[in-house]
Amino acid sequence: MKHLTRKRKMKYREIAAILFLFGILTGCSLSTAGGEYLIIVTATPRPVTVTPVAVLTTTPIIASTVPTPTLDLSTCTVHGCDAQSPDTMVNVEAIPTGQLVWLQEFPRQTTCDDCPENPLLSPAELASITEVDPATLSLLQTLVTSSQAYEISPGIVYIVDHNTHHIVIDLEEPGYRFRNVISDGNRDRLITPSFCMSRSSLVITNADYHGLNGSNKTEAGREVFFHPGWSALFKLDNRFDIDVLDEESYERTEISWGGGPIFIWDGVYHFNPKYEWFTPESLTWYETSQRSVPSAALSTDRKYLMLTVSTGLTLEQHAEQLIHFGERWGIEIEKAIRFDGDSSAYLAMRLGEKVVPVLRSTEPTIANCLAVEKED
Repeated sequence: MKHLTRKRKMKYREIAAILFLFGILTGCSLSTAGGEYLIIVTATPRPVTVTPVAVLTTTPIIASTVPTPTLDLSTCTVHGCDAQSPDTMVNVEAIPTGQLVWLQEFPRQTTCDDCPENPLLSPAELASITEVDPATLSLLQTLVTSSQAYEISPGIVYIVDHNTHHIVIDLEEPGYRFRNVISDGNRDRLITPSFCMSRSSLVITNADYHGLNGSNKTEAGREVFFHPGWSALFKLDNRFDIDVLDEESYERTEISWGGGPIFIWDGVYHFNPKYEWFTPESLTWYETSQRSVPSAALSTDRKYLMLTVSTGLTLEQHAEQLIHFGERWGIEIEKAIRFDGDSSAYLAMRLGEKVVPVLRSTEPTIANCLAVEKED
């Protein structure tokens, strides 16, 4: 470029500057080979800003908070709560003797010199609801041998599944209340089931062992006895549960029935999972005996309470029968506790105007009742 004029040199310098800037912007380089300006494309790429792309993941499954719809318990059978379930009669003759016990004679009240009289009903009033007539006894026998559920009251039904009597209670159904009926005397004073009856009685079963060994509180808030090592069925924060209570929780309970041991835990047979304060000898007897076993069981969602009495079953067989029965009805049993059994076992329900025991005819002596009553 030495032969070019000054003016022309300036012109070429401006062109070179423009080309140089172009090269920076485009990633190209400039060459003056042979006195000519050449644009050379280099292999060096310009830096690129990468825009991140959202990665699609599996949509998370959100657990539903909507409670399970309430079953129409009155339409259920031993086969389930599907209206299409076949209806069959239980073949009583095929069941071994002692495997199914139900009332076959007219019930009789027990005369107990030390037992208190019914505080709500006069002897005549009590007799009017306990003296079973032939038609009522026949109705009970028909229910026992049927596969159908009998509606005691809306949300409360009775059904027999082979050798086990079940009272199934929908805890979300209004119109009834629970009571822990205990003598006003000391905790060692026994009563008869007649002491627990009222005009509003729907279901009555025995609960704790003689001497009220577990944690008991009445619906009126009367704290009868607290035992830190035995389990109980109780209501706390408006929710039923089965567990071993500590003293602070016991004080907050709304009502509590002592008993034990726990024998279903987390939906499976688990004998004495809380290591309750029973003697090894008594635990062995509870586990192996095939005498009458009353129990209370709760569903996982706390919608259903089952009061059950079996005969001719070990405690493990009782648990299996209870779990399988719940499965057929779409009810997942989570916990169960047994109550005082053998000669103390008692279960009665309302049939029309009568309150009828479903087991033996003679009343036992018991420590307290779990009573379900119709609200006024």
